[in-house]
Amino acid sequence: MSKPPVSRSRYEREKAARQAAEKLLEEKSRELYLANKKLEEQAINLAALVEDRTKKLTEALQQAQLSLKTMREAERQREESEEKFRSLIENANDFVFTLNLDGVFEYLSPRLTEVLGYRESDLLGQHFSVVIYPDDLVNCAEFFNRLITTLTPEAGLEYRVRHADGSWHWHDTNAAPLCDKENNVSGMLGIGRDIQQRKRDQEKLYQLANFDTLTGLANRSAILTRLRQELAHAKSKNTSLAVMFLDLNNFKYINDIHGHETGDKVLCTVAERLQSAVRDYTDAIGRLAGDEFLIVLPNIKQRSKAEKVVTRIRQSLAPAIEISQKHLLVGCSVGVAIYPEDATDVDALVSHADTAMYEHKASKLGDAVFYDFPSRQI
Repeated sequence: MSKPPVSRSRYEREKAARQAAEKLLEEKSRELYLANKKLEEQAINLAALVEDRTKKLTEALQQAQLSLKTMREAERQREESEEKFRSLIENANDFVFTLNLDGVFEYLSPRLTEVLGYRESDLLGQHFSVVIYPDDLVNCAEFFNRLITTLTPEAGLEYRVRHADGSWHWHDTNAAPLCDKENNVSGMLGIGRDIQQRKRDQEKLYQLANFDTLTGLANRSAILTRLRQELAHAKSKNTSLAVMFLDLNNFKYINDIHGHETGDKVLCTVAERLQSAVRDYTDAIGRLAGDEFLIVLPNIKQRSKAEKVVTRIRQSLAPAIEISQKHLLVGCSVGVAIYPEDATDVDALVSHADTAMYEHKASKLGDAVFYDFPSRQI
């Protein structure tokens, strides 16, 4: 017979239950520990992520603030530059203007209207030709067309402009092409100035360098330069040339008796009469010094032509010169040298004409003495 099952005591049951509970609690504690550890790791990772994101956001914000500051600084500098440029344009001695492709004014700086005297509305929308001297229009048009065709800056255009008061002034312009956003030429930007005073100064310097201040005739340097030019032309064209050396008679007496002021007036009258006796546009007269004059006669084919000029000169000087109710008689001695018969260079021609003049003064024969080169080779 089998034995009946032995029943556990209450103590054993409680012990088993307690052990099971402790095992379950241990397992749950371990699971909770692992969960907490994982949660801590996640928290650490999240904190690191948040810190990284925060750092990046902070850097991005700083960069944005820096960019905004840079943009504001750039805008401020741009505005300052524009203001400086505007001030420069409005206050500079030079004036600025723009023309469209049709040559019509589209912009005029205040300085331009200030210099010319026009109101802005007088010229805006007008073609540049309305203020350009007629004789200068061709050069101005060629300058403009060349610039917008070649797209190359141009400089040094000089032309005359009519100011609002009706006067004509010399102006100088440098220019560059204007292009649109597509880099297509749209017109011209010009920078100009009034150079009237500079032209006057240049004219004064030219007059001082080339003309006798008393008589207005060419001075010694200018008449010799003219002789060199005419001699070179005569050589290239195989033509003749006459040089006259003229000295006044009785001039020293007039100076000594009536004074240098009267003598100066006599020289001025003589200069006028000499100019009336020679051929316009071809012959040239210069005052060498004192009462000595040099006359250049280009393209003299025959000696008789030079003789006719000498005759007209002596006839022009024959009438008395009236100064302060005094009637003064002034004669002249004239020597003539011919290229190529007498000499082939400037110095020799002038020297031979001078020699012939002194022979005429000594002989007092005829209207003049010609330097006869062959007869002197004895």
